[in-house]
This record gives sequence, structure tokens and C-alpha cells, in this order.
Amino acid sequence: MINVTSLNLKGSKLDNICDDTLDSILQTSDLKWLSLAQNNLTKISQKFQLRVNNLDKLWLSGNPFHCGCDMIWMIDWIGNATAPSGGRLVQDYQDITCVSGLWKDTPVFQLNDSVPTECKTSAITPKYLPNLTILIVGVFSGFMFPCLVIILVYKNKGSVRQWVYKHFEQQRTSESVDSFEQQRTRESVDSFEQQRTRESVDSFEQQRTRESVDSFEQQRNLESVDSGCLLDEEEACEELQTTYNINRY
Repeated sequence: MINVTSLNLKGSKLDNICDDTLDSILQTSDLKWLSLAQNNLTKISQKFQLRVNNLDKLWLSGNPFHCGCDMIWMIDWIGNATAPSGGRLVQDYQDITCVSGLWKDTPVFQLNDSVPTECKTSAITPKYLPNLTILIVGVFSGFMFPCLVIILVYKNKGSVRQWVYKHFEQQRTSESVDSFEQQRTRESVDSFEQQRTRESVDSFEQQRTRESVDSFEQQRNLESVDSGCLLDEEEACEELQTTYNINRY
């Protein structure tokens, strides 16, 4: 461990305190006094507060601190921080002044009793307020909108009932018309198909009848011709027999 009990960084133009560097110094030394006066620090972190609480003395005056609601903890800490030895930790707290922010040009020790209530009691820093506002409005709207709809429906239940009935009747009428048209279309198609089938059957039967009649007539004509030929042959044979008999005698 380095045998360092005090560290004077006054007037070093520091605009930021690196927590890791401060940790390294505190862990490797027996540091008790630390001066950061006359630098360019505008704010300090809450981690810094925790790390220097083991010091006996700390100087912070001469820095251009920005004092707003987000730094109210720093104002309270500077005025009330106590060293392990029992004395005040920040030695020059009466010389620390807010250079910018809500309390511009105001000594920090005068702010403990004059800080606005909203800054003292609020655990939410301003950077989160817009998101919180959006969240509250969203939850409120999500709850109130259904309630408003229910109230409006209840107050106008007669009109709502008529509208629902009218809409339902229109829907039923439309469905009935569509069903009727579909039924008529199916019946027309069925009737047309039946008519075509009957015409096809009639045409086929007529064709068969004509073919049967033609075949029968042709058969009869053939039989008549054959019969005529046979009759002629018999007559010729009889005439020949008669002539033969006459010649014999």
C-alpha cells in the first residue's frame, strides 16, 4: 500500500472524476484528505459520494456546479456529510456555489431549507418524467376508454338495439336472397340438364325406330323378291313338265 494520506488536486482543470481511478487511489493508499477545489467539475456522481465517505476531509469549492432537481442529493450530501472522525466531511461547503441550473449563483448551504418540495420528495429524475407521463396516460386511456364505451352503449341502448336489429335483419335478408338465387340457379341447371337428357333419349329412340322400320322394310322386300323368284321357277318347271308329257305321246 502507498503511504499517501493526502492528495491535493486543486486547480488541476479536472472536468470529470473517473470512478475507477478514484477506486484505485483509495484501495492502494491510506488517503484521508482530498482536495478537488478550483477545477471544472459541474457535477459529481453518487458513486463518488460512496467512495469518499471514508475520508476525513474533502474540498470541493470553486467548481462550476450545475444545480437541478437531479442533483438535489448532492446538495443535501454536501451540507450534511459526516466524516468517520465525527466532523464535517466537506470542509468548504459554505464556499460552494451553484453556477447554473435552477439555483444559479446561490450558495449550496442556503438551499437545504429552500429546495422545492417536488425536488426533495421526488425519487424520479426529470429525464424519466416524459416516459412516466406517457405510461400514466396510456394506462388511464386503456382503462377509461372501455368504461366510456360501456356508458355510451348503456345510455343509448335503445338506439344500439335498433341498430343491431336492423343490421341483423339486413344480414338475414341478404343471406336469404343469396340462398334463393342459388336455389333458383341450381333448379334451372337441373331442369336444363333433364331437358337435354330427355331430348337425347327421344332422339335416340326415334333413330332406333327409323332404323328398325328401314330394316324391316328391306327384309320384307327381300323376302318378296325371293318369293317371286320361287313362284316363277315353279311355273317354269310345270310348263316344262307339260311340254315333256305332250312330246312323249
